[in-house]
This record gives sequence, structure tokens and C-alpha cells, in this order.
Amino acid sequence: MRRTRYALFVAAAMFLVLLGLPPGPGSAASAEDGPQEPASPETAQAEAAQAEAPEAEAAGLSPFMAGLVPAKDVPETVKALTAAADAMDPEAEPLATRDAWARAYEAARAALPADHLQLGRITNQYGAALFYAGDSFGAARLFEEAVAILDGHEQAAPEDLAEALGNLGSIYSGLGELRKAEAIQRRTLEIRRTLYPEESPEIARSYFELGGIVFKLGDVDEAVSLVERALVLRQASL
Repeated sequence: MRRTRYALFVAAAMFLVLLGLPPGPGSAASAEDGPQEPASPETAQAEAAQAEAPEAEAAGLSPFMAGLVPAKDVPETVKALTAAADAMDPEAEPLATRDAWARAYEAARAALPADHLQLGRITNQYGAALFYAGDSFGAARLFEEAVAILDGHEQAAPEDLAEALGNLGSIYSGLGELRKAEAIQRRTLEIRRTLYPEESPEIARSYFELGGIVFKLGDVDEAVSLVERALVLRQASL
């Protein structure tokens, strides 16, 4: 029976990979933000930036840049370097993309406060670039920095935190830190379930990643259940 469950897990996981799950770290998700109550001038500024974000997206910007461009307290140099990095393909040009994000990250660190929201977002993207360039330990350090900034930040969009947490959980899993990875991916799933419909690809991704971690920890039954759920959701979204 255990061998049958193992075979089911492998088959479902392979099929999900063929269907395009999971995306690599740093793949930005989009969701509608819930209502926020202004609590300070900084919060009001962030809300004004969010109001301008749809115009930025309409101008052809990526979801990541659409969240950065309206930020009036971010120097244009930082925006320009980040836009150049964001336009690159980390799979096709991993080393050049890594170097571009390194320049954006260093510029942001020099220009922005250590707890600045946009520094957290840029740090997460730089971590993803390091991952694609083959530096998992460097990526883990940056994802930890990004989570530390975004977690509890009053203007942080929940999807940005979920992305950074998901990236960190994936890296921990690859590095063998399975208990840390499990806790982080369970929290990521909880956040995503407040943001997206149950049948969304983002929820399927969380089930899939959590299933892989639980499988490594030896709980084949739960792993099969999670991956089968991911498969159902992924098929429904196609």
C-alpha cells in the first residue's frame, strides 16, 4: 500500500511539472489588495502609489515595476537600475541578470532606509536572480532579508510577503532545512488562501511545494493528498 501511495505521489508530481508547476523563485503573483486604513503620512503616500499602479501597468510595466514606479520616495536612479534588471530573463541570462539585480540592490541599500518597503521587494528579486545563477546560499540570505523587511510592514502587500516566504521555503527545502521549509510553506499557503480563490494557480503552487517538503519528511499520505489537490486545481485553471 505504501508503495502504491509513493507511486501516486511521483506520478502526480511529474504531471504537475509537465503542466508548469512550480514556477521558480521570484515569479511575481498579482492579486487585488484589500482595503487599508490610512494611519500615517507614509501610509497615505503608499496608498497614493497603489492608486497609480494600474496606470503604470497600463503603460506596459511588469507587476513588480508597477508597484515601484509610483513610489515617490524612491530615487529615479534606483528605479532605472531596477527596471533594467526586471527586463532581463534570469533563465536565459542568469549571470547578467544577477549582476543587474546586484546593482539595483546596492543602489537601493544606499538610498533607502533599511526597513523600506521597496528595498524588501528589490531584495526578494535579487534573491531570485541569485537562485537562477546557482547561488542557493546567497539566495537564502536575501530571501531572509526580504521577509524580515516585509513581514509586519504596514504597507507591504500580502502577495509580496507570500512570494518572499514561498521563495525562502523553497530554498530551505533545497538546502535540507525541511522543518523550517515546512513551517514557512504552511504559512505561505495560509496567506495565499486569503488572497486568491481556492482554484487559483497560486494555491496549487503552495499545495505542490508543501507536498514535496512533507514527502521528504516521510509523510507519504499527506504528501499524496497535497499534490493530488494541487493537480486538481492546476487542471481546473487550464
